[in-house]
Amino acid sequence: MSATTASTFLGEPVGVLIRRVDPSRPADAAGLAAEDIITAIDGHPIPDLATLQETLAGLQPGARVTVDVLRPDGTRQAVKVTLRSL
Repeated sequence: MSATTASTFLGEPVGVLIRRVDPSRPADAAGLAAEDIITAIDGHPIPDLATLQETLAGLQPGARVTVDVLRPDGTRQAVKVTLRSL
């Protein structure tokens, strides 16, 4: 998954924009898609790429987390993702 900061959505910082999803990675298996914006992981806000990286670094492969995303159509969804090592 390649991600860049989604600097604004409706004028407010909200999270990290997913630019693409590798079909062989857990994000794809969980249903995350390009143009989704990650807003939280397990209830912890993800305002930027640095926070996303720090959060993921603190988790172990095999951990199952809830990723809150804002979809391109404006809907919000909680997606369960089982992490793997890189």
